[in-house]
Amino acid sequence: MLNRNSVVAVTSRSFSANTELRNRLLSSFPNSKFNESGKILSSENLVDFLTGAEAGIFALEKIDSAVLSKLPQLKILSKFGVGVDGVDFQALKTHNVKFLHFPGTNSNAVAEIALSNAISLLRRIPENQRNFSNGEWGQLKGREIHGKTVGVIGAGPIGKRFLELCSFFDCELRAFDLQQDEVFNKKFGIKASSLGEVLALSDVVSIHLPLTSQTKGMISADEISLIKSTSVIMNLSRGGILDEAALIEAHRKGLLAGFALDVFDKEPCDLTPFIDLPNVILTPHIGGSTVEAITNMGNAAITGLTNLLK
Repeated sequence: MLNRNSVVAVTSRSFSANTELRNRLLSSFPNSKFNESGKILSSENLVDFLTGAEAGIFALEKIDSAVLSKLPQLKILSKFGVGVDGVDFQALKTHNVKFLHFPGTNSNAVAEIALSNAISLLRRIPENQRNFSNGEWGQLKGREIHGKTVGVIGAGPIGKRFLELCSFFDCELRAFDLQQDEVFNKKFGIKASSLGEVLALSDVVSIHLPLTSQTKGMISADEISLIKSTSVIMNLSRGGILDEAALIEAHRKGLLAGFALDVFDKEPCDLTPFIDLPNVILTPHIGGSTVEAITNMGNAAITGLTNLLK
């Protein structure tokens, strides 16, 4: 389907800035081109960049019929990363574009930041750091993650890895997912739970779901009200799953102990609503942004294309 003369267009900025990945791709596809703009490509800019390419490696770019209809030469798209909420699968089918996807390539990176956030929130590190930075010498007492109940909403590769890490702290583990992995659950002593049980019984709630029509708005004010006032919640999956406004309101009322968001309804986001909230961790969608994860994601995207070489 592809040959060494095929043009591969890399829209991903992280991939394009990685010398190791560039060289590996060029060794198989010497005519590859890279996004050097430092910007996420969209609409006409995306079409212009992909024009003439038989294959593309993309990340956060929106792939829909408006784009694909103008790219008759494009036959393959290889995903750099795991999120597919920006992909119109019906459009791929309509325009006969093969889609390559590699779930799990950034699982450890996201799971590690989830664990670090959970420990930080329980120990009230954001509050202590802010007070200390303001010249206050005080010690707000936190809690240990050891022995606490940890629940995930979405037990895919990332959710599973997070639970696995938490198992080393002798946590009680709970998981809500439409497709429970009974073998994995048995190995780590994970209790298959309803959404309500995870929210109501967990000291730490971590969301690891894809954004779909079924999950959009899934954690709204009603669901947030189930969380214990001593518990923390984290979203490191996709914005739009967790109701930001309801989350902020609940925290301001003291109905939960803290939260961490790595993803937002709109990115880049407006930080104004979060100002002065205690015990909050906000990061700019960095869950999968480690050297190791970028290498894993890039190598997987490349291998997917080299496997199609004639």
